[in-house]
Amino acid sequence: MKLITLSFIFLFAFPILTFSSSEPLLDTDGNPILTGTAYYIKPILLGPPFPPAVTLGYTGKSTCPTTVEINHIYTLLRRPLC
Repeated sequence: MKLITLSFIFLFAFPILTFSSSEPLLDTDGNPILTGTAYYIKPILLGPPFPPAVTLGYTGKSTCPTTVEINHIYTLLRRPLC
């Protein structure tokens, strides 16, 4: 009986947690992020001698990059995310 109750709790709790909020993603000036525009990410944490680079990554079975990942190899190359 407890297992059935627990199953229903998990069944209805987790789909609610997967929905994203409807608030837009903003840039450092407070403007909404636009599709097809190049953006640069400024890392907050600094590492020796340069901050870690960020790259675009794939989530799940996505055919296009949908996540931003930290590349722990320090680099001097600064390329826009597009």
